[in-house]
Amino acid sequence: MPPQPKPPTPIALELYVDGLNAPLDITHANDSRLFIAEAPGRIRIAKSQGNLLTTPFLDITSRVYGGLPSLLGFVFHPNYAVNGYFYVHYLYLTQGTNILRSRISRFQRSINPDIANPNSEFVIMEYAETFGTEHFGGDMHFGPDGYLYMISGDSNDAIRAQRFNSLLGKLLRIDVNGAPGVANAPDCDVSGRGNYRIPPGNAFTDSKLGQGCDEIYALGFRNPWNFSFDRLTGDIWLGDVGAETAEEIDFIPAGASGGLNLGWRCYEANGVYDLTGCNRSYLFPVLSLLHESDFSVMGGYVYRGKKYPQFKGQYFFTDFFNSSIRTLTGPRSKPIVNEVLTKGFVSSPVSFGEDNNGELYVVSYDGTVYRIIDPTVP
Repeated sequence: MPPQPKPPTPIALELYVDGLNAPLDITHANDSRLFIAEAPGRIRIAKSQGNLLTTPFLDITSRVYGGLPSLLGFVFHPNYAVNGYFYVHYLYLTQGTNILRSRISRFQRSINPDIANPNSEFVIMEYAETFGTEHFGGDMHFGPDGYLYMISGDSNDAIRAQRFNSLLGKLLRIDVNGAPGVANAPDCDVSGRGNYRIPPGNAFTDSKLGQGCDEIYALGFRNPWNFSFDRLTGDIWLGDVGAETAEEIDFIPAGASGGLNLGWRCYEANGVYDLTGCNRSYLFPVLSLLHESDFSVMGGYVYRGKKYPQFKGQYFFTDFFNSSIRTLTGPRSKPIVNEVLTKGFVSSPVSFGEDNNGELYVVSYDGTVYRIIDPTVP
């Protein structure tokens, strides 16, 4: 008789910090602090033991578009300890118009390590969104290759996810270190600033006005909400919110060649959605979640911390409406899903995050951050 799988390890949520205003994202700067993005345009610092500092690390509420959650993501440069650089993805309206854009800007910390300089903004890139809609994505991470990865939603225009000349519905990858040359210059940036380079190995590297936007690494996403790199393997995990029947968890192996197509709007998860003009190869999700229980999947992280070895290798995810926390283990071809915390313990979970040691946190849009723990471990 084959060995039976071990029962899932139970988890508990330990309140880490509350009193936040619509938190959306959480990360670290390779030290003991946690940095939390608030949707209206602020980044807050929670020091050890959840001590929330009164003064924001960054406040750009006067710059962001106020009609939606507008500070969508942020990430620290791998060499932040030396250069003080971090990157913010936010929505803004061009002055005097109804033109909505996504902007990725670099900021720098001030002399005070707990306060950034808001006047240090250096615009990296911009692309147009559809005004008065949704599906913006916004999560950002530096990959093991040192390049900046950013996820964009389809801005409620499904066709754009499959269009090579649009940055919407894509996983983007750019090089923010150094000035571009002629061959690796920005392609579909609408800011006109040229402040990044195109790395080799993207879906298209045929320079400006070529077959497609050279910033694209992978395509075919609808409303991707949070992606992450496995800090051990470099694999990419991503949650993509479905349209009518299913949610999905996507997996891109480390070192995959640029140009992978995750299928939207040809497919919704594993099912056909609209095959008009769909004649390419597609990478289907490792997990499809029917709308009978899930409506807005929230991608998470593979646990690589040290405090709870029984969690190692498990991918944690949840759903904004079905707030139970689940893990995914086993082979990608036949994953095992376990519910490790039933719904009701956290309301409106909107993202996960890691601290410097790889321990995991879950963010609730109601203003709280919880640490994920094993209640059996002292």
